Amino acid sequence: MTAEKVPPKSSRRFSKRMVIANCALAWGAVFASIYFAQAAYVAASAIALIAVLGGAYMGVGHLDLKRLLMTLGSAQGQGGYFPTYSGPPPEGEGE
Repeated sequence: MTAEKVPPKSSRRFSKRMVIANCALAWGAVFASIYFAQAAYVAASAIALIAVLGGAYMGVGHLDLKRLLMTLGSAQGQGGYFPTYSGPPPEGEGE
């Protein structure tokens, strides 16, 4: 496989910084709401925001990795990165 068939690596510096900044601000809101005795109003939504931001960022990364693996496999003529094997398992495995 040659280097020109591999798609260029995406730069996620901006989105990574945005996720980190938003999570830091959300944690700041949680701590401030606890300090000012307003936790019932802010803490639950801020923690949910942290979970949604992290999940969305990791989900997009997973889809990018999956697409890269499928692209690499189709460039090799396999139709996917993961080869199919229909024979018996190697000796000592699957026990």
